[in-house]
Amino acid sequence: MYGELKMLRRLLMGAASCAALAATLAAPTAFAQSTQPAAPDPQAAPQATAPQATPAEQGGVEEIIVTGFRKSLADALENKRQSNLIIESVTAEDMGKMPDQDIAESLQRLSGVQIDRDNGQGTRVRIRGLSQNVTVLNDEPFLSGLEAYASGEGSGGGGNTATNSLEAIPSDLIAGVDVYKSPQASLVEGGMGGIINLKTRSALDTPQGWTVGGNFRMTTGEHARMEDWTPIGAIVGTYNFNNKIGITAAFSYSETDTHSDMMQGQNRSGWAIEPAAGTSSNPMATIPQKYISPELLYFTDRDTDRTRISGQLGIDYAVTDSLTLNADWLHSTYDILTQEASNKLWFNSNGLGLGIDPSQPYSIDSNGVIKSATIRALGAEGDSDVQNVHLTADNFHFGGKWDNGGPFRAKFKVAYATSEYNSDSAQQDVEYSQYNAAQPCATSPNGYCNAPLNPSAPGGSSPVSHGPAYSFNYVNNGTLPSVSYNAPYADLISNPNNAVFKSAWAWNIHSKDDLWSGHADGEYDADFIKAIKTTFTAGVRYTDDKINYSLSHYELDKSSAGQTGYCSNGTCYGTYGYYMDPAILNEGMTNAATGATAGGNFVGASGAPSQTPPVIPAQTALSAPNRAQLVKNFFPTGNAGSSILVQNLSQMQNPVQWLQGNFPQFPGKMVRDPINSFVIESQRVSGYAMADMGSKEDRFHLNIGARIVDTVQKVTAGALPANPIYISDESWDGSNAITNPDVVTAERHYTDILPSMNLVLDVAPDQKVRFSAARVMSPPSPYDLGRGAQYNFTRETNTAGKQGFAFVGGSGGNPNLDPFRATQIDVGYEWYFGEQGALTFGGFYKSIDTFIQTQTTSITVMDDFGGSTAGFTAPSNGAGGSIKGFEIGAQYAFDFGVGFNANYTYSLSTSSTHTDFAQDLPIPGVSLHALTAQTYYQKGGLEARLSYSWRSSAVNGDAIGSTFAILDATTNKSVTYGVFSRPYGQLDAQLAYQFTPEFGITFEAINLTDESQETYLQFKNQPFTYVNAGRRFMLGGRFKFGS
Repeated sequence: MYGELKMLRRLLMGAASCAALAATLAAPTAFAQSTQPAAPDPQAAPQATAPQATPAEQGGVEEIIVTGFRKSLADALENKRQSNLIIESVTAEDMGKMPDQDIAESLQRLSGVQIDRDNGQGTRVRIRGLSQNVTVLNDEPFLSGLEAYASGEGSGGGGNTATNSLEAIPSDLIAGVDVYKSPQASLVEGGMGGIINLKTRSALDTPQGWTVGGNFRMTTGEHARMEDWTPIGAIVGTYNFNNKIGITAAFSYSETDTHSDMMQGQNRSGWAIEPAAGTSSNPMATIPQKYISPELLYFTDRDTDRTRISGQLGIDYAVTDSLTLNADWLHSTYDILTQEASNKLWFNSNGLGLGIDPSQPYSIDSNGVIKSATIRALGAEGDSDVQNVHLTADNFHFGGKWDNGGPFRAKFKVAYATSEYNSDSAQQDVEYSQYNAAQPCATSPNGYCNAPLNPSAPGGSSPVSHGPAYSFNYVNNGTLPSVSYNAPYADLISNPNNAVFKSAWAWNIHSKDDLWSGHADGEYDADFIKAIKTTFTAGVRYTDDKINYSLSHYELDKSSAGQTGYCSNGTCYGTYGYYMDPAILNEGMTNAATGATAGGNFVGASGAPSQTPPVIPAQTALSAPNRAQLVKNFFPTGNAGSSILVQNLSQMQNPVQWLQGNFPQFPGKMVRDPINSFVIESQRVSGYAMADMGSKEDRFHLNIGARIVDTVQKVTAGALPANPIYISDESWDGSNAITNPDVVTAERHYTDILPSMNLVLDVAPDQKVRFSAARVMSPPSPYDLGRGAQYNFTRETNTAGKQGFAFVGGSGGNPNLDPFRATQIDVGYEWYFGEQGALTFGGFYKSIDTFIQTQTTSITVMDDFGGSTAGFTAPSNGAGGSIKGFEIGAQYAFDFGVGFNANYTYSLSTSSTHTDFAQDLPIPGVSLHALTAQTYYQKGGLEARLSYSWRSSAVNGDAIGSTFAILDATTNKSVTYGVFSRPYGQLDAQLAYQFTPEFGITFEAINLTDESQETYLQFKNQPFTYVNAGRRFMLGGRFKFGS
């Protein structure tokens, strides 16, 4: 492991009542999996959901260990059959018997549920394609620490954000999960797609005495580099004192090392539609047709080391036969060390780029997609990127239930959740083409001239006069391009004579979330209504949530090298700098040779006098060989160069220490970026009332009610003032390091009325018909609300021979985003036969009033070149859309040990997202087709299982965005393309043998067929992103002892 062993990680779920959940929806899920008895509907009348015990109470340690998978599926069917709500369920048995690395992966086999993945691990859950879901713990608001987070190079500029990842939650500490596809009034609001209820175990549900169970496994990932086999384990213990006091304690440890090959084209430099020859003033436009130039493709070797430590402590106390109290504490830590080495492929489409070599064979299709070509290029670059994440989360619950057997019942609960996320990151760019710096010479008045630090590398200051510096062969391949460099620079990115350590920088992201919630509920059996069994339920809830998010940059004081403060055009600058680059000179200084005074001083053309003496010390792979690392077997799943020379990644694991150690003469400090830091405060008051009518004897159950939610929200963030004062020597060299930001507060107050109705008809002893209708809402992502406008700049040396920083893209938030709101209807039919047989059908329709969409548009921002046009990505209020479809499921268990379950979901959706090629695109992330199939054999002590999950192509729904704008160099207008995820299927397997009731062994495999996740840009043969995390294997044993 790297650095400290990363504290106690995520144990989730303190035992409590699931007696506050209900459902709607008719999409049956015979493939729901649960070893627990039927999950009762939260606030429904007890007679309608017998037995009365809540889902959280029905879990037990013995279930996670000894109950076979066959029985878990049988219990799941009974759970679904008896519920008055439309749910999918997973229990500890099912989670323990598949190679699930976290809760998200445990849910991927449920009907209508798909998941996103990152670095080979499940992250975000999608219910019928929608990610706008709410996760609760025993029906209470819950924090995991990954509600909003950022990663990669773009995170230093406020980008690359993701939300609602469940990877921090270990599956083997959870008693069960219920996924509600449609709500009833008693359920917590916030899920437009659905509600994910995580449930912990209660010791009072286990036999009297003690019980201990657990597992220990070793795991390894394909191509893993940091470590080989790493441990995974969990132990759960309970003690039941005469059914009066129950104590539950659990501990989980997981360490995984994953290697991922990644390619991505959505980055800090803009693509271009290159002009055809004769249609542009660009003398390099020599191809007789327009083509898409995928500027700055990244080929990245990523190694991720995760350490997750979790613990749970729960106490249940039956004070009297009528009163039960419960307290839970879940504490977890999660540490993620990510190390990346990247090769950045410059096509030089911007400015005077050279592009395709017309003298060599090339192929371009009718859409302008390059199929193969030899690319002439000037710049060549790589980088090292390290991110060290540490997060903690604590969830506390205290509650009670009162039931004396009479017509009135009551319960209450107080919950406090807190999470803290801290990410330290650093990046070092490495240049492989000639890179100039100020070096001693006799012909300059200040004694310094511009000269290359790597004179044997390719390069030239002007493509017109010097011709191409080098060339590489590019083959599209349709999904993952391949690249090879031509002589005499075939070893361009691995030769130490070429490598210069140029820009280096470090940054920090810190997020703190504190959430309080309390509720009280009462139920009353209206015995005075004789015609039909009726129960009235009502309750109130108050929730207070405060999120404090800060992005900071490590700034170094360059005053010892002669940098002084100065003012220009109403803006003042200081002596600090963010990017440590040997080509950056003192800003605002007078050139002794020309007498000019200006900002933006950079080393210029070779041989010319330097504007100022050198400021930032220059180092190369030759002068500082201890800093260099040759990454061998680079990008093993594709052709992106067999090795690459980068900054030593292991030296960067403490980013600030590494950066300060390289420049000890420049004292540094973390400086908060007020534009991309924010505070969000929200208070919600909600109340509900509902009625449950009908009983088993009536052969129907009707739930009808409404929930009213009043939300007050305040977003406080910074904005650039008219005359900013920077502590840095330039605006781009401080990344919003201003001392006088304007404080902007955006306040919202809105009220939602959320009616719901659920009807279940027993049309025959073995058949049910369901109908549900509800109004739902989901709040926007905190990060989308809070972040400000962030502009990214990069050094440009080949724009008409001028040196400087150019705007290459940006991103921002929107504090005026509306919640997601929708109206939904579900119908369903279920036929149960035999002991473990079922055929189910469900139809659904959701009309979405408002839908937040993320799009990239072209904007022009002033820079050292008088303004550059590039893409700007931001969320906005869409015009809404709809999603409709159906689910079909089947399940059966044969007498000879073989069984199966399978489900298929069809989801047809529309949204306001559009491109220049299509209007009303499907909702991002919603696949038209999705299916899951499992087959298993269980007899004697032998168990074997195969599980396959597949989803079809979809409009991309992750942080990359659903659209991407490219500037057409011929018309000087942007063209908006769609971003689409390719179909993805994953096959997992397990082989286990139970030697005794107390002990068994398991072998598990994830992603057996070595599938990759991919997106394309508008055309299926235009690759956009690619991720391959390889296969993962686990080997170990499970045990269970006690009463």
